[in-house]
Amino acid sequence: MRMLTVNRGEESLRRLGLRVAAKSFDGLLVIEPEGALGAIAEVDGAGLPVVLMDDRFQRPGFPYVATTNLESGGQAVRHLLDLGRRRPLMVTGPDEYGCTRERLRGFVDVCARAGIEPDQHSIIGGDFLFDSSRGAVAQARADGVEFDAVFGRNDPSADGVLTALHEAGLTIPRDVAVAGFDDVVHLSGTDDRPPADAGDGEVAASLLLDHVRDRPRPPPSRTIPTSLVIRGSTSQPGPN
Repeated sequence: MRMLTVNRGEESLRRLGLRVAAKSFDGLLVIEPEGALGAIAEVDGAGLPVVLMDDRFQRPGFPYVATTNLESGGQAVRHLLDLGRRRPLMVTGPDEYGCTRERLRGFVDVCARAGIEPDQHSIIGGDFLFDSSRGAVAQARADGVEFDAVFGRNDPSADGVLTALHEAGLTIPRDVAVAGFDDVVHLSGTDDRPPADAGDGEVAASLLLDHVRDRPRPPPSRTIPTSLVIRGSTSQPGPN
């Protein structure tokens, strides 16, 4: 069975050739920010089963796999606050992704309930990648921003955070606790998804197989719950 994954928006779909894709592949997995639903619908209309992965506030008429991003963002910062950290920093991702906005909203909501009001200095932009997160944290330190914990939008972000802190001579988690998201094996960060759970890619592939076998009736969408896994980057108490 031939499946195709697209993650570069409408341009990728157009370059691929919608009708060609429908004839050349059995199914399509799309990791897609808003703005390309028309192209996706055209692919679907050409006869290619489509499954979306995450990042949708208003779900279109396609089966999708989502994660509890709002709850997870809140859960991560709640863990940091429970450790006594009172100046959390968040490295976000591109605003056009629903998961970025949902995790940020969870972060802000939990901070607000704890009497902490995040401002423009405690929320810094990123692009999901190592280099931007590393540079963002280094810049925050250079600007005099005080923080005792960081929540990275995903694990490459958290990895960049860890590197920047190590380069600054800080000890983790004594000086700064760091939380990530996704449970990439090489990180020692606190994560919101246990490694024993099936990842969203695996679930999405299974959903697409069901969709291909039972076309045109789409399978039910899935939302994958997350849970907190405490690792070495947050587990020790910070200084008094």
